[in-house]
Amino acid sequence: LSSSSAASDVYKRQAIDSCYESDDESLFEMIIVDDCSTDDTNKIINDYIKSKRKKILVITNNMNLGLTKSLNKGIESVKTEFIARLDADDKNHFHRIETQISIMEKDSSLFCCSSDGFLIDDNGNSCRSSKFPKIKTDLYEYLLKKGNPFIHSSLMFRTKMLLEVGKYSPELSFRQDYELLIRSLPVSYTHLTLPTKRIV
Repeated sequence: LSSSSAASDVYKRQAIDSCYESDDESLFEMIIVDDCSTDDTNKIINDYIKSKRKKILVITNNMNLGLTKSLNKGIESVKTEFIARLDADDKNHFHRIETQISIMEKDSSLFCCSSDGFLIDDNGNSCRSSKFPKIKTDLYEYLLKKGNPFIHSSLMFRTKMLLEVGKYSPELSFRQDYELLIRSLPVSYTHLTLPTKRIV
């Protein structure tokens, strides 16, 4: 989970809560990269560690590095087989991690999988949905011609493959997930799967 001052404290708590409420915490290790925030991020994290006794690995940047470099720092600290992305202003749907792990374990050639999603308002009400399109052409061709159909915060990666592909390109400040997906396709893996029915 990547956090900066851009996301409100309420969103950050909701993001963390959604992980612990939607899945058995024995399934994952939470890593939070604090990108030199100037708000109450540190206090929020300490509340979970001390009061709720949650095991969280916190990486604190001494200066603002931006999303891409912060994501790479988080990736470098991962010790698990899979990496589930989540931004500080997003929420996991029920059993997101369990469902995606199950998909990835069934096919060892998969680089990543994703899901559909909902845009929600400040009260948690769904405003509109984001559906993964039906791709009738080659996925590589689709990515090049029509753009990125994947919701970044819904992606789960296979850690070994992600490290071999080379993580995110540090020179990019946005659309880093799009570039990573395009770069991963020519590698000798069957990379991508259709989205799960779970919402992220």
